[in-house]
Amino acid sequence: MKKELGFEDIKIFLGKIILNIPEDITENLFEQNILDSISLISFIVSIEDEYSINISPSDLTSANFSTIENIYNTIKNSIQKEVTK
Repeated sequence: MKKELGFEDIKIFLGKIILNIPEDITENLFEQNILDSISLISFIVSIEDEYSINISPSDLTSANFSTIENIYNTIKNSIQKEVTK
């Protein structure tokens, strides 16, 4: 694992993939047309590469990636799983 993941890191990664992401977004990213399936895949690959983790296919649900908070929790759990291996 490269470094500790912070909530703001999620926003930074999303910002690299999705330009003009609102600073205070708390709503569903899919419903707000901020995130779609292609940008989600790109985001997941970036996070997996940066943190040397593999997100389990069972964790790849729209609910887990619908908000920045849900994304943060999903990634954090994946990192914890990697640490305890």
